[in-house]
Amino acid sequence: MQMKIRRAQPDDAEVLALVARRSIQISASLWYSQEHLDQWASAFSGESVLGAIADSVVLVAEDADCVRGFASLVASPTARCDLNLLYVDPHFTRRGVARALIDAVEEQARVNDVSELWVDASIPAAIVFEHLGYQVRERYAKRLGELAYENTWLSRRL
Repeated sequence: MQMKIRRAQPDDAEVLALVARRSIQISASLWYSQEHLDQWASAFSGESVLGAIADSVVLVAEDADCVRGFASLVASPTARCDLNLLYVDPHFTRRGVARALIDAVEEQARVNDVSELWVDASIPAAIVFEHLGYQVRERYAKRLGELAYENTWLSRRL
């Protein structure tokens, strides 16, 4: 796959929301109940992704002009930077999409003089981040509405 990474544009919002919902419903289905998946996926709409594009650096992985995944770099009010919203189309997992996006976000963080990158990861995402050298900082129950999700804070020095 000849993949390129580019900055997201506002007209990408609907496609990115679809990728996120599909990723959640399919790729995370081994770790979470259907109720959890439905609630998590419902947080992604074109409007919510448009907000992320406006408020952070959202990078898109594509090949042949088809979106395969996306991730974002978010500067938090505590002066910490987070890798956020890492989602890969389920038909393109295990093909280097997540790794390419993580590498691109890390490079963007370095350009912005970030020395440590944090990520709040779901169970399946935490596995990927640990494999790539991120260190577990805290495992906790993240609440979304009435439901609790097992999540992990990880970080990596850049």
